[in-house]
Amino acid sequence: MNQTTLELFAEELKGDPEARLDPRRLAEAKSRGVRRRRTRAALVAVVATIVVGGSATLLVPGLDGGGSDRDTVARDVAARPTGLSELQERVLRDVPGAERISAWQVAIPEPLGAVDGMEIPGDEFEVQGEAFTTGVPSYTGVTMYDRPAFPGWLYDGVLAIETAAGDEDGQPVGSTDMGIAVVNGTLEVACVSFQGADCVPAVIRNEDGQRHYEWGFGTDDFLDPGTGLEVFAGDAGSEDAPSLAVAGLPDDSVTRVEFVNTAGTIVEGTVDHTMAPGSSIVWAGIPGALARVVTYDSRGAVIDDHSLRDCAGGVDCEVR
Repeated sequence: MNQTTLELFAEELKGDPEARLDPRRLAEAKSRGVRRRRTRAALVAVVATIVVGGSATLLVPGLDGGGSDRDTVARDVAARPTGLSELQERVLRDVPGAERISAWQVAIPEPLGAVDGMEIPGDEFEVQGEAFTTGVPSYTGVTMYDRPAFPGWLYDGVLAIETAAGDEDGQPVGSTDMGIAVVNGTLEVACVSFQGADCVPAVIRNEDGQRHYEWGFGTDDFLDPGTGLEVFAGDAGSEDAPSLAVAGLPDDSVTRVEFVNTAGTIVEGTVDHTMAPGSSIVWAGIPGALARVVTYDSRGAVIDDHSLRDCAGGVDCEVR
């Protein structure tokens, strides 16, 4: 979705209160552009250390000689701090269940009874066919919840970081890019239908048996004949906290897929042809930042060797 369409959508939701709650409109927002709340990772990471008084060293991951594809992805994470901020350290001390999941990330459990402000519960959509488990945790940000869900010092500290990171394109909301994440279930991939419409591939969240819609895939020509592989890389994780990467290709001859991160680690992914007949949907949990996706046919021949493209941030970086 381009910026103009997003702006029109936002204008629509300022009107009729029922429209703001229509699950079809919420699903559209989540399908195309909702991850704007997680944009500008480099800026937020730097601001985090300023706002909460921590110190940071800029880090470019080792690139094993550095091809252009790895250099491109490295720029996305180059400004992350190598350690924890004062706010993160306090989270580890004072929030029950908090744990450090990487050199720069901490995770906390979702507070009991707390509700994500953009939640789309399972009774608003139907899963058709199998829901595939990925084993990848689902993370969201503190400010996706109402303030009383968290200690005031935590909510206000995260809000201050996001406010400082705002610019003319808006303020991040519910960002995990400053390295504080709320664990709210595990991710699944499934074909999802809203109100009897044709099902479309999507990522959903399973929280203790309760499903919630997370996000869908694609540009306007996603999986159209003649288009290439489109990759949706989740928030870059670490060896301890993998993120989910999903890709789609309008070719059902794919039988094997490899996801390669910036450190050269290869993860064998899952291939499915049922969610989009005639096409291939592939996914994997990736440690670190994703650099390439390589698909193969049954003879072992490469169908598509796709390096993640450069991007300018925000919506432009959702599809790589």
